[in-house]
Amino acid sequence: MPLLALTSVDLLVVAILLVAIALGVVRARRRMAMRRKGEPLRSIVLYRSAPSRWSEERIRDVVTELLGEIEESEVAAAPAKKAAFMRMSLSGGRRLLVIDTDAPYMAEREAAAKRFTKPEVQRGVAEHTAWTAIDALGAWSETSGGPAPMEALAMLVARLDDDPDSTLLYQRRDLNTFAPATENVRDEMRNGSLKSFRME
Repeated sequence: MPLLALTSVDLLVVAILLVAIALGVVRARRRMAMRRKGEPLRSIVLYRSAPSRWSEERIRDVVTELLGEIEESEVAAAPAKKAAFMRMSLSGGRRLLVIDTDAPYMAEREAAAKRFTKPEVQRGVAEHTAWTAIDALGAWSETSGGPAPMEALAMLVARLDDDPDSTLLYQRRDLNTFAPATENVRDEMRNGSLKSFRME
């Protein structure tokens, strides 16, 4: 099945992500923090000991259940970078980008872990070998009646993260806050709550 054409913004997002993976540094991803018209990076990252097992069908089902019909979707892979991408367009200009990567999110993981103080953050950074992220892109109206972008991402992660033994840590990228990957945190996130995400 041919892939749908990526928008210029999505192509830029994917290009920067590939650079980040190739270099093995998180700084490249941080440069994505501002989108067109000053839109901030809205993303939740899962630090993992193995890539996710999320199927395209399951992602579509969960997104449709929580956020409504998917108008367009496409998948792409970068085998050399051990990365896969799935982009979805929803009503009202909302878009989602799912990234799954069999490579560390941070270079020099053990050294990076020492910059943090909380044991669960240190462990997640030091021991992770893969990561998954869900990004909210495009126009998310606060008056649409649906969940706000970060609340929507929390709900999606809680429902999709069905392999908790492999998930070590969650990171909220808009505020650079962390939450332990526990069942209690997932229960909160299922309701759109992000209260367990704390500054380091």
